Amino acid sequence: METKKSASKNLERKRGLFFQIGLVASLSLALLAFQYTTPKLIPTVKNAKVYEIDDEIIPIIILKSEEPLPKPKPPKTITDQIKVVKTIAIAEPEPTKVAPIELPTEIIIAPMPPEVIEEAPLPMVELMPGLGDCSLLDNASRAKCTEDAIRMFIAENIRIPESVKDRGQGGKVFVSFVVNKNGNVDNVKILKGIDGAKAMDREVIRVVNSLPQFDPGEQSGRKASVIYTIPIDIRIN
Repeated sequence: METKKSASKNLERKRGLFFQIGLVASLSLALLAFQYTTPKLIPTVKNAKVYEIDDEIIPIIILKSEEPLPKPKPPKTITDQIKVVKTIAIAEPEPTKVAPIELPTEIIIAPMPPEVIEEAPLPMVELMPGLGDCSLLDNASRAKCTEDAIRMFIAENIRIPESVKDRGQGGKVFVSFVVNKNGNVDNVKILKGIDGAKAMDREVIRVVNSLPQFDPGEQSGRKASVIYTIPIDIRIN
């Protein structure tokens, strides 16, 4: 049995309409696909401070060193050069003649005296000074005789001051002096005295300065100064 379709239910006639509806739907979906964007989620923080971004450009400063780097020295060029030295002869001037100065007859130029060189006194010379009759002895006996004569002269002429006697205590006084080239006593010094007895030192200096004139000593045939150091023992009875 053949099945017959109803004219109202025949879909072949509506095929063009369905095609147009499908085409419009496809175009709409394509447009929606191009315009669709994914939403961007921005997290929010409570009580967060928002700072504005300054668009000003921060300048970049390049610091240069105070002392510039030394420039490399150019390489030395070695050149073979021969220096020619010219010899220039210098003519020496002729010496000028100085006319002699004529002095008046009334002016007399005296010769300059010879320079006197002071020599330091010596503690020992070839010929020691002699005092009194000791000068008549030979050199060895003359030195011993002179020292004894000096001690005897001091012992006979010294006077102990009353201030030293009141102390009731004596001691030793060391005195030095020079017998110069003329035989006179010079440069008397107290090397060591009695503590607290300056009057005794002054008395010793007085007596030594009063020594008589010596026959001066000699060294290499010339008069020489001789230094003496004499200890004096002061005793108070």
